Amino acid sequence: MRRQIPANIAIPLMVLFALFIMVSTWWWVVLSGSNPYTVTNVGVVNVRGEAQEQFRPGEVVGIIRNICTSESIGTSFNPGLRNDIGLLFPLPGGVIHSEAGCRQGKYGFIMPNLPPGTYTYVNTVLYQSNLVGRDEHAIFPPLTLEVLP
Repeated sequence: MRRQIPANIAIPLMVLFALFIMVSTWWWVVLSGSNPYTVTNVGVVNVRGEAQEQFRPGEVVGIIRNICTSESIGTSFNPGLRNDIGLLFPLPGGVIHSEAGCRQGKYGFIMPNLPPGTYTYVNTVLYQSNLVGRDEHAIFPPLTLEVLP
């Protein structure tokens, strides 16, 4: 003969179990997300596509990287040049759409009138890849270049 659990115990247990499943699912949705980017540096080039790491103000600088994404994603990017004491000089940003797969990313800018010295090109991209649309970011690997007088 089977013993049955009384209704005054079974119903609250079922409600607590359902509540546990709902809260667990909600946290999974909120916390889920991933970094869909894999980025490797190719190099810094001049306007003719030749490797170059020293630039004068007014010259065109090209940043080339191999970018792989695990999903089709839209991103906004925020590049800048950071000097040796940590000052960040923002460069023009933008928005791009990347299909899943690998491609060569190319970004060009005109070297601003900065004091001579060594600078690090940095870039942060913002995207949404989780289930609730929370903004996430990825930091691309830095590249070093030099500003000449």
